[in-house]
Amino acid sequence: LAKALDLPGKVRSDGDSWKVGGLTRDARSPVLEVAKGGSGAWTYSQYGTPDGSGCAETAPKGSGSQASGPGCPGGDTSAQNDSGTQDAVSPEKAKQAAQPVLEALGQKNAELDASGLSGAVRTVSANPVIGGLPTYGWQSEIRVGSDGQVVDGSGQLAQPVKGHTYPVQSAEKTLERLNAAHRGASPGIGGCATAEPQKKQGADTTDVEPCAGSAAARKPADVTGAVFGLSAQYVGGRQALVPSWLYKVQRTGGGTVTHPAVDPKYVKNGDSGAPSSPAQPPSSGKPSGKAGAMGLESYEVSADGKSLKLHFWGGVCSTYSATAEQTGKSVKAEVIGKEKKPNQICVKMAKQFTQTVPLEQPLAGRDVIDASTGKEVPAK
Repeated sequence: LAKALDLPGKVRSDGDSWKVGGLTRDARSPVLEVAKGGSGAWTYSQYGTPDGSGCAETAPKGSGSQASGPGCPGGDTSAQNDSGTQDAVSPEKAKQAAQPVLEALGQKNAELDASGLSGAVRTVSANPVIGGLPTYGWQSEIRVGSDGQVVDGSGQLAQPVKGHTYPVQSAEKTLERLNAAHRGASPGIGGCATAEPQKKQGADTTDVEPCAGSAAARKPADVTGAVFGLSAQYVGGRQALVPSWLYKVQRTGGGTVTHPAVDPKYVKNGDSGAPSSPAQPPSSGKPSGKAGAMGLESYEVSADGKSLKLHFWGGVCSTYSATAEQTGKSVKAEVIGKEKKPNQICVKMAKQFTQTVPLEQPLAGRDVIDASTGKEVPAK
């Protein structure tokens, strides 16, 4: 990352962080700092420590200009008026300047927004695509000066590690949970970034209301769309990317409201607040035994008694086939999954499936055994 920022010097340990640069007495030289733990939060400033005095002092009154530090693009950007925006680089040039940094972060395919301006400094916000899904709350922000150089930035350096697979709910169902979680209560997980949704009767869209102020004073804004992705949440006291619905909100300045899409029965504390940790995942995946074998949740006998309906959790990226070995004492059933498009990116979303197998004779009290685990399958 230091190389991408053209920052010379060696990486050194400094308490809970790694640092490069920032060794001059006035602390106004470029410095990169990366947290050793957690998400590896990083900050960079071309003109000194991020919490320092900025890139330059304001010019003395009556001088008719602003003082600039070494290479400072237009002086202290916080002191500039709106006319300073005329010197800002174009969104395209800002994105180009940010690209080496994004590549170093492994985020070259991130969704970019370069509309942010502060004086002559343009902000490039990058929301990475992880596991084929868009993200929210895991963005990097890279600010580019009028000379086309990166002035400062921040983001996360750690690469998320894939966890368990959980079943999720639809955008409509998740929005209903978001309504129920925040109606008359303090904000919980993810949903009330700046809004609280409510259903709009007799319309195709859904309304959301700003969180601030009393419910009576809130003005509704339309939800214009929803995208399935990952939002940053705190799980067990640490940041994690959780499968979520990202709702686009139509109001001044736009906006996004997010809420975890994971089925509440697999989240500790449900929607009452931030989950302390994920609940036990459903018995999906590959149990011990044959490759691709799926764990069976339950079974049902058909109305005519001539077949079994096997219920199990599986991924949406696979196809499934069921077989049964029948004896006088038991029926050993097995479901095998096969990826539709091996080695291609696919949403890792769990879903409940049902496969049917024929019976040579009625079940008549025989046990149904999961052939992949050797355990009895409960009747539904």
